Amino acid sequence: MPLADAVAISFMSPLVVTALSVPLLGERVGIHRWSAVIIGFGGVLVIVNPSRGMFTPGVSVAICGAIASALSMITIRQLNRSDPPLAIVFYFTLFATMFTALPLPFVWVTPSGSDLGLLVLMGLTGGVGQYFMTRAYGLAPAAVISPFTYSGLLWATLLGWFLWSDVPKPQVFAGAAIVIASGLYILYRETSKKVRAAAESLTPPSRSTP
Repeated sequence: MPLADAVAISFMSPLVVTALSVPLLGERVGIHRWSAVIIGFGGVLVIVNPSRGMFTPGVSVAICGAIASALSMITIRQLNRSDPPLAIVFYFTLFATMFTALPLPFVWVTPSGSDLGLLVLMGLTGGVGQYFMTRAYGLAPAAVISPFTYSGLLWATLLGWFLWSDVPKPQVFAGAAIVIASGLYILYRETSKKVRAAAESLTPPSRSTP
């Protein structure tokens, strides 16, 4: 499937996190955020356009990838309650490498020189990107950084067009706009809730008059 379509579907991860935070984290989700989740899933349906048989294996894998990403985010939230961030990153990378290496003896294909160079380039750019993202969250609030994630659709569209001549269909942009708007609304609700809680904690208790 086109790169831009896969990236657009991946934007449903924050919506899945919100939905699963109730049974897995015991968090309370109000009607506003539930509405945003439902509308966001509607945007995903607009992207995949199931009425025209668009539930291809590629779409199924992209949706499963978004759900798996959401589950990893929830797991990291749980681990943050007891473990330091550096330990989480180290063990996450270690076990991800171990488990993804399990099928290698059965499916290994020795890469050519050019493919090996691309793999090394992917690892380097991914590591640099992860560092910059971690650094960004250390320098600015999450509410400021998170919306930049959605610019990935623009880069995916440009790269897909430049490398494979993929041109996303209009419903991809329409559905992506719905999903992005839903995700930003959930981010706004969570941020405003934290701001109100912080303001209430700083407000001195009122004294009762004798």
